[in-house]
Amino acid sequence: MSSEPSCISRKAPESDRKPPDILGVAYRITRAQYTKVIASEGGGIAYKDVELQAVPVEDKDRAKTGDELTVRTLVAKLERSPWPRPSQRYMDIITTGALEAQMPQDYQRYLEAIGVYQGPHKAKTRIGAAIFLALFGPVMQAMEMLTKSSIKPNGYAPRLVIWLVRWTVVMIWVLHDTIFAPIFGRGDGRETAVMAANGEACVIENLPLLEKKALPDLIV
Repeated sequence: MSSEPSCISRKAPESDRKPPDILGVAYRITRAQYTKVIASEGGGIAYKDVELQAVPVEDKDRAKTGDELTVRTLVAKLERSPWPRPSQRYMDIITTGALEAQMPQDYQRYLEAIGVYQGPHKAKTRIGAAIFLALFGPVMQAMEMLTKSSIKPNGYAPRLVIWLVRWTVVMIWVLHDTIFAPIFGRGDGRETAVMAANGEACVIENLPLLEKKALPDLIV
C-alpha cells in the first residue's frame, strides 16, 4: 500500500514507438532479505515476483558477471489505463538513483522527461478528490492494516487477503471511473493523454549496472 498517487511500472510496447531498454542496478541480497522486500511491497497483492535475464551495460561489469545473468524483480499485477502519473517525490528517487549509478545520459534524460502527478487545479476536482479520499481513504487504511497483520514468513499475504484487497482496489477504481471522474474530473494527472512511458521497479539480486536483454509483457 502507498500514499503515493502512483508509482511507476513498465510493460512491453504495444506499438512501433519503442521506449529504451530498461536499465537498473542489481543487488546481491539473501533470500531472507528478498522475502522482506516482497513483504514491504504489499505481500504479493500489488506486485508479482519474476525472474529475468539481464546483460551488463559496461565491460567492467561483464568481467564480473559474464555476458548474462539471472535477476529477480517485482512487476505490477494491477494495471490502470491510462496509467496514473508518478509523484514528484517518487521520480526524484528514481532520477537521483540513476545519477548516482552513473547510468547513460540519454537514459537519465528519458527518466527526467516522464511526466509527474500534478494535483487538481479546478475547485470542482479538488472537492471530488476530498470526497473520494474521505470515503475510500479509511477503506484502504483498513486493507493496509489487514495486509500487514497477515503477512506470512515467506513474505506473502494469504490468498484470501490478496483476493480481498485486489477486489477492493478494483471496485474503488470502477467507482472512480464511472461516477467520480465524469462528475468531478479524473484527478489522477492523466486527464487526456496516454502516458508515453511506463517504468518498472528496480532489479534485485546479483551485481552491477544492468540492461534488460528482453522485456516480455510483464503487467498482467
